[in-house]
Amino acid sequence: MLQFYFNTGLKATEDAHLKKSYLNNTRLDIAGQEAEIIEIVSMHRETEFKSNRIFNMLHCQQLKTADYALLLSNGEKRDGEE
Repeated sequence: MLQFYFNTGLKATEDAHLKKSYLNNTRLDIAGQEAEIIEIVSMHRETEFKSNRIFNMLHCQQLKTADYALLLSNGEKRDGEE
């Protein structure tokens, strides 16, 4: 299963319960695979996606529930992550 890091567009000060609801109840199908949302993260579109090689695939999936998202398959890491 793909690990899906999902940005809802919620600000950090908004209801944590709503964020938990996204984590527990949202499943997406991406490229024929079930994608499980495992973390909600705050990302800056310009810096995250300039170097993200799978952005185009995500963009083509018509992710209407989010401003933007980052899909990480096993072994992939976000920029700056050890």
